[in-house]
Amino acid sequence: MQLETINRILYRDLRPWMLAKEPQVKFKMLLSEIERASYKFQPAYEVEWPKPSTPKREYFTTIIENELVSYLNDYYGEMRLATNEKERLCLINRHLQPIKSFLEDLFLLFFSMRESDDIQYVLEYLKHQLIRLYLEVISEDRNQADQTDLEDLYETFFMQAAPIPAFIHNATPIETAVAMEEPKATYSLSEFEPIMGDFREEVKGILSYDTIIKNPKRFANFEKDLYLQGFIDQDYNFTHKHGLKNELAAIYHELISREYFSPRDFEKLKEIKPIHVRKFLDHRYQVNLDKQFRVIFYQS
Repeated sequence: MQLETINRILYRDLRPWMLAKEPQVKFKMLLSEIERASYKFQPAYEVEWPKPSTPKREYFTTIIENELVSYLNDYYGEMRLATNEKERLCLINRHLQPIKSFLEDLFLLFFSMRESDDIQYVLEYLKHQLIRLYLEVISEDRNQADQTDLEDLYETFFMQAAPIPAFIHNATPIETAVAMEEPKATYSLSEFEPIMGDFREEVKGILSYDTIIKNPKRFANFEKDLYLQGFIDQDYNFTHKHGLKNELAAIYHELISREYFSPRDFEKLKEIKPIHVRKFLDHRYQVNLDKQFRVIFYQS
């Protein structure tokens, strides 16, 4: 389905109000698994939006932005293959229909809901991005583009004046935009090499990497993010920065809930329990989070 992520945010499992009670650490984990999409074509417009102040806000703005980048790559790719003006106009109209439906339904949602700041932030961001997407699509039809402006779209779909100053602008050239959006990592990945295996001295009672890790590549990507966020150093030792113990313990629980680990030790035919995971990770990162891990476990 076109714009599947938008569909999920408005109608299905990614509705932000349904996720309101999920902990921020969950969204931090989800962010670590997202591969950022990049443009293959120069977009016409972009949304300038306040920087997200929580992992939850950042997660939603990231998946929305990713969705639009991928969608526009496909759209502009289709338009380049159109052989005549009639085919181009058919493509434009076909792409406009779901965007119009999303805008109409989003208006009804604003009209009927009074939600938290996080949810309002996400829905407002989605509103501006969908209007921007509408403009992108009709930019390929010079007649429609000349006759449509931001004021018309905000009035048509949301019965409001366009914001001043505007959130939607002409897009920055891709080379500049990419340079501006590079993540500012705490450390450089050039100094960190993920290890997909055991490297510490073997300790009785601690399961091996091959026994406990379900998907080494997925786990290696997580450990890259753990390093970039300053939880571990280049030698895999916990950094002991203030406040990170509780956060890392919460991450342990999130890893378990997202099934990063095998459910059983198939060699010994025994269940792998959360305590086995905690001991494995503590040994790997040279830290003891027994207390913090148990507190979170009993609170959940």
